[in-house]
Amino acid sequence: MKHTLWLLFFVYGLALGADTGWYAGAGWGPHHWNKSGSKYGVFGGYQLTSNLGAEVGVTDIGIAEGVEVSGVFSYPIIKNLEVYAKAGAFVNVHTLADPSLIYGLGVSYKLTKSVGLRGQVQRYVDVGGKDLNALTSAVVFKF
Repeated sequence: MKHTLWLLFFVYGLALGADTGWYAGAGWGPHHWNKSGSKYGVFGGYQLTSNLGAEVGVTDIGIAEGVEVSGVFSYPIIKNLEVYAKAGAFVNVHTLADPSLIYGLGVSYKLTKSVGLRGQVQRYVDVGGKDLNALTSAVVFKF
């Protein structure tokens, strides 16, 4: 029991010292790189620890409009630059069909302590019977 309490205090201390907090952003980019079409949306999230966050967004991917919910795992490469992976679900707000799997990889660069840029590749699986790839860039604001 004593060791468990020390472990909890240690983990809690790491979380407090981590780059945590709320953020919001907006992004745009082409989907299906070889066809004309675009994806755009707004998103917000909470960075739980320096490596793990949760994100929700409203997105228009051309053939569907919906809500995305994702977990985001990030890893710093050098100062102000990190790579991240995300996975979650997309729900079409017009059909309310079964959620579609989404996953992606990206790079994030902090311009300042509260403003950053993102670039990502994301895959939408079985949205309206189609799989879509999207390449997006975004601006992110931390609170």
